[in-house]
Amino acid sequence: MNEKSEIKQVIIPDFSRYCITLVETEGQNPFVTFFKHERQSIHKKGEINPCVRKIAVDPFGHHSFIAIGKDYCRNYTASEKHIKETKDVVIPSKYEKDNDFTDIKFFPDSHAFALVSSQRNIFIIENKNVIFIKYEQSSNLVAELTTQIDILEIDSEKANKEIESEMDYQKSLFEKFKENPMDLIIETHKKGFVVGTQTKFGFFNIYSLSKEFEVSLIQSFCLSLRCLGINSISISFDRSYLVLSAKVLDQNIEDQLAEMQIIDDENKDKRCRTELYQFSLKEAYSF
Repeated sequence: MNEKSEIKQVIIPDFSRYCITLVETEGQNPFVTFFKHERQSIHKKGEINPCVRKIAVDPFGHHSFIAIGKDYCRNYTASEKHIKETKDVVIPSKYEKDNDFTDIKFFPDSHAFALVSSQRNIFIIENKNVIFIKYEQSSNLVAELTTQIDILEIDSEKANKEIESEMDYQKSLFEKFKENPMDLIIETHKKGFVVGTQTKFGFFNIYSLSKEFEVSLIQSFCLSLRCLGINSISISFDRSYLVLSAKVLDQNIEDQLAEMQIIDDENKDKRCRTELYQFSLKEAYSF
């Protein structure tokens, strides 16, 4: 790596001797490195397809990973000398060629995995069987604002009225933009998965997944009325709660956790901050 390299992703698989990274370097193809803990050195390194934006490491074979990008979802293997793309079919070509894949995660202790695309498509892959669903909001969208009500500077009866008004506004915006590309992010657990919007909105959906791989939408949530996108989703080991990191328009620069410039036309020259939200999954699932 050099001063123009950027680490886009870091993966530390359970019970692995390696830390695996996806690195982008200006003017070069992205590459994947396997850093060996014992020797404190890079054990393997290899270039991958230039369109790759994320990878997911096989939980049962840490020398194998899936790489995704625009019209691209392929399997790679890492040997002592090479990191190379295999000829294995990960997803049928009719799905691969029409999707800009934005995130991918394996289910815990399983070869099954889930991936999402900016076309608002969600795929569950299990033994080469494909479950396809569209990312939509449920009819009873819920405002999850219990930890952020102070930001809105509203309370009690007034809060309920303003939330209802803002929720209607958010729903109308989602309807307006849903035909346009919308980057999605996903996190999985043993009983389902959570999908959130990375651009323009702070929406996230909670899904259940049965043992027969039947998918059900449990609930849709609006994270914050001024949210511009969810950066990350993490689920606790016991699946009791999830934590979301999100970009929120900031009206109090003095109080922010992290400051950044919004570059999209709609919010040009406005500032936002990164905030963390905790949500109880026990309210959505019966464990």
